[in-house]
Amino acid sequence: MDQLSSVGFCLVTNVKGHSEEELLEAIKAFHELSLETKLKMSPRHFVKGNESRYRGYFPFLQDDTSHKEFYDMTRPISDISEWEQNGCPLY
Repeated sequence: MDQLSSVGFCLVTNVKGHSEEELLEAIKAFHELSLETKLKMSPRHFVKGNESRYRGYFPFLQDDTSHKEFYDMTRPISDISEWEQNGCPLY
């Protein structure tokens, strides 16, 4: 919690079943998709008619000071445990 409060993020290691190699391959595959395909996964404020309001692909914007593109995702609320819903500090 100290790292999250002071630095803003933390590194989690030794997660059973996690593969850095598989994650890197998935990231590369996603970013190799065409912009047209990725925009189908964007929130509706980028593409009117898309279902999502908050999650999905955020394209690189020339005038945005963050200079990044990213994919924002989360688990559905129905998949979140009661403990997480009721004050888990990491959720």
